[in-house]
Amino acid sequence: LSTSRKEAIFEDNPYAAKLCFILERILSLGLKDTVLIGKCYFWQYVRNLDECLPSTSATLRSIRETTSSGCGRGRLFLRRALNDCSLADYMSALVWNKEVTEKHYKEFSLLRNDEEASIFLLLLENLNSVQFALHVSDPEVDDPEYWTKISDPEVD
Repeated sequence: LSTSRKEAIFEDNPYAAKLCFILERILSLGLKDTVLIGKCYFWQYVRNLDECLPSTSATLRSIRETTSSGCGRGRLFLRRALNDCSLADYMSALVWNKEVTEKHYKEFSLLRNDEEASIFLLLLENLNSVQFALHVSDPEVDDPEYWTKISDPEVD
């Protein structure tokens, strides 16, 4: 993903898709089952962002209006946050809100371990130097099999 600020990473870049997939997996590891019916997605955690950063209410509302599922909303959140160079700030606000993080993640999860979470957040900060221009209105993001359908076997 090496790039200058002037050269954007677009949706068709296979490494951008891989990055989003990996971020989604990291944020899904160790989630508590807080949903009674269906699969639990990290959107259940992210949707609390406006408790930590009230200025994000419009962003979260826009994501909720754009797509209908938890998995789709989580994916759009990642894309918007990458495009806006805000992912590190958003995740820092959530991670350091211990009450919200403990409510949504099991004790062994990366986000509940201060040292591991700090390293993860530092890595996210490094993404701020990359300009992303990812689609934020892809109707396919609601599909639980999204990554299987778009995967590029040559990118590993």
